[in-house]
Amino acid sequence: LQDSGNTTTLSHYLTLLGSAGLLSGIEKYSGSVGRQRSSSPKFVVHNTALMSSSDTELFSGIRKHPDKWGRYVESAVGAHLLDGHMKGYYRLFYWRKGNMEVDFVLVRGDKILALEVKSGSADDRSGLAAFRNEYPHSTVMLVGDRGTGYTLYLEIHLNYAQGGKYMAIKVSNYMSRQVISINQDMGIREAFFLMKEHAIRHLPIVDERKQLIGI
Repeated sequence: LQDSGNTTTLSHYLTLLGSAGLLSGIEKYSGSVGRQRSSSPKFVVHNTALMSSSDTELFSGIRKHPDKWGRYVESAVGAHLLDGHMKGYYRLFYWRKGNMEVDFVLVRGDKILALEVKSGSADDRSGLAAFRNEYPHSTVMLVGDRGTGYTLYLEIHLNYAQGGKYMAIKVSNYMSRQVISINQDMGIREAFFLMKEHAIRHLPIVDERKQLIGI
């Protein structure tokens, strides 16, 4: 694979797959253009149907396997980002240094946005921390259940693609106005079913004056 002929052939195949709207390779982010071009590409599908069409497992079954579900979620976000890259909104990369890795890096002018996609209960931010240490002027974001929600991520992505600063997005666009709360005397079982009924993961605990005393 290291021979020049093989490298050229693989590059040609990858170009054909990209032109067909199936699969593309994104370069590793580096401050050096030469290093980026010589790096091994990270494959990103244009549409997750390329993965699911050959998968015999049902959606409900995939959801039960965190690792597999994580790959699908990351691929879905990657396909969305790749679309923006192909439209010229930004340049798309990944980043890796030793055992540290960041799923996606978006570069637009002098702005650098690093995204790590985590589904389920995973909350490892070491890759983002290492990237921020390497590039102090960058912005980092954890996307998923334990970070920025997918709906907010979509708006941030659109804002970033148009050259804006996502920090200007107001939290009032996403906050819950009808807050469900409980008092400290409520039983655990009752609180559990209340959370299940309303599909929420947190319950504010208030006192008799409706003042927040815990979550």
